[in-house]
Amino acid sequence: MKKIFLLLLILLISISFTGMAETKPPVYVVPIKSEVNPALATLVTSSLEKAEKNGASMVIFDIDTFGGRIDSALKISDAITGTSLPTLSYIDNRAISAGVAIAISADKIVVNSRATIGAAETVPYSEKNVSFWSGELKDIAQNKGRDPEIIAAMADKDIEIPGIIEKGKLLTLTSDGALKYGVADYMANSLKEILGKEGLAGTPLIEVKPNLQIRIAQFASSVTWGPIILSLAMIFMLIELLTPSFGLFGTLSIGLFALYFGGNILAGYSGYEVLVMFAAGLLLLLVEAFIPGFGVAGAGGIILILLSVIISAENFTQAITAIVVAFVVSIIALALIIKYAPKSKFYDRIILKTSLSKEAGFAATEDYSEYIGKEGVAITPLRPAGIVEVNGKRLDVVAEGTFVKSGSKVVIIGVEGRRIIIKEKEAE
Repeated sequence: MKKIFLLLLILLISISFTGMAETKPPVYVVPIKSEVNPALATLVTSSLEKAEKNGASMVIFDIDTFGGRIDSALKISDAITGTSLPTLSYIDNRAISAGVAIAISADKIVVNSRATIGAAETVPYSEKNVSFWSGELKDIAQNKGRDPEIIAAMADKDIEIPGIIEKGKLLTLTSDGALKYGVADYMANSLKEILGKEGLAGTPLIEVKPNLQIRIAQFASSVTWGPIILSLAMIFMLIELLTPSFGLFGTLSIGLFALYFGGNILAGYSGYEVLVMFAAGLLLLLVEAFIPGFGVAGAGGIILILLSVIISAENFTQAITAIVVAFVVSIIALALIIKYAPKSKFYDRIILKTSLSKEAGFAATEDYSEYIGKEGVAITPLRPAGIVEVNGKRLDVVAEGTFVKSGSKVVIIGVEGRRIIIKEKEAE
């Protein structure tokens, strides 16, 4: 019995040590799958902090991006090069433009069979921008033991490397080219394959998921969805203006405008000042609507709203694109609403169609047309407005032409709504 107990104890201890030996610190996988912007930079830096805190075996950056902001890319690069953990860039598809700086910042670069890296052109493409950007890329490449000239040729058209790239073109490498010229370390077509080659087979993976901030920024500030959100916001605003009171469409319009501006703020393209500018623009439009004037308030409101859209966008081109698309779509939508909405039963429920007609017993103002041609006496001086008495009834009138003294005889020559126009009667 004692022998059996001893054998079981030894077996349990062996299993415990085996389990402990097989337990490895996790590998973190951080996605670089979107536009490079401040929101993505925050995701990367916070993910690296968590990985360092938990003593990760490695951090893999799963890259598929067309690029984005250079300042955000350099912030991400600084975070990657500054960590003490082993890092690896896995170019799952593309590392274009600002994505180049992120990819080459890791200790190792792995490509799959369809990967491309390069075309890191600055916008605008000026000598100053190119000099700065290519210099940064060279510095990162040198620190990681990669050919700085090959990397710089991805950003600077003036760099010529015989047999690789001619002057006047930007360098973009396929997976084979990246391996051939030492930009990539090896090829793999899955994270599992990478773990096997890194001696980390069976290591638990922690795949970082973009938080709500990142998802909103990616969605609302994208080149595709930004103009669509702006268009819908304007369309719902137009429908709201046709309805008798504030309701569903006004709420949807405000919500979509908030999504558009909020997404661009979260993406780091603008600050909260655009919301203040947009709100001021709406306020001026309301002033113009309820207190009609010379159009100054309305014009100012439109200008402020357009400026808020331009300032909140990533760049001027994207802003103008969004405005033009939204304007064209809104005009088309307005035309369709005017043409087809009156035939809709839904339209009858949301539009006030009650007619205050004379036949229904309504009258907006008293009809003074019966007084045209009748004579009266000025009760007060007319400068030019004043009071006259006609057939024992006092009327507020406006004199045509010169000043009319009190007590002068007058004749009513016209009526415009509530405005009664008189002139002094010529002496007989």
